[in-house]
Amino acid sequence: MKVHVVDHSPAWGKLFREEAERISRALGASLTEMHHIGSTAVPRLAAKPVIDIMPVVRNLKEADEKRELFEALGYEWCGELGIPGRRYLRKDDPNDPETRLFQLHVFDVTSTADIRRHLAVRDYLRAHGDAASEYGALKRKLTREHPADIEAYCDGKDAFVKALETEAVAWWEKRAEGLSIVPVRERPGIAKRAAAWFSSKWDIPADEYRTRMDACCTAGKGDAVPQWYVALDGSRIVAGAGVIENDFHTRPDLTPNVCAVYVEPAWRRLGIARKLLDFVCRDMADLGIARLFLLTDHEGLYERMG
Repeated sequence: MKVHVVDHSPAWGKLFREEAERISRALGASLTEMHHIGSTAVPRLAAKPVIDIMPVVRNLKEADEKRELFEALGYEWCGELGIPGRRYLRKDDPNDPETRLFQLHVFDVTSTADIRRHLAVRDYLRAHGDAASEYGALKRKLTREHPADIEAYCDGKDAFVKALETEAVAWWEKRAEGLSIVPVRERPGIAKRAAAWFSSKWDIPADEYRTRMDACCTAGKGDAVPQWYVALDGSRIVAGAGVIENDFHTRPDLTPNVCAVYVEPAWRRLGIARKLLDFVCRDMADLGIARLFLLTDHEGLYERMG
């Protein structure tokens, strides 16, 4: 396959969004996140015009069951292809098999290291123009040296990419230390976005979350329940939790309930769940609630949280 590196194109973002919609329909309820990754996701970075997409699913078995749907969309199903726990798919131009259009890297939510690595490199290059320029220059050099040898091109990038990944992941993990946890009642303007975020994680209509969030934002003094919390990386929601009256199980005596606890896969195993739950407990104590309950199948996680 020929090596073709070009200037960044704003059209790549549109191509990602259009293809992501098709992938979302194919994966259905199994999909938890969808990310544009790779060089085409970094403004001003020279790249091969191939859109890399990373869907994150609940489990790979559900993704495997969708294989025929992806093949109907024009994808070749390549299995793990060297990365355990991944499903790699590629789509070429039907009129020109030498022209690749899309590559999918499907992971399930337990593949935190791989998900973090991909997002860290993307975000690091977006935030560090000097590193992006150096990477772009290297790619153009290798294109001149190996215009018809994709393997030599990839080999020439290998050392740079490995060093970049190490630095980017360390940078990402340091960002986790600076996350801010915000009660939605203190930031009512975030309620709509928070409701959509929780809905995307738990398959409950966003309107139901929004109704409860509006209730906590307009509650009078002494009305401690419900409450909602989000952890923010800048303006991006990366974790969240709620506290509600018991209305979703058969133990009405266990109230109020911590519910809807979720941390994005890329931010897991960084202590964020503990930080979030500790904040919730302190805040609820300040509001006069001394004891909280939580019913869950994830015993190991919450036992570690105490």
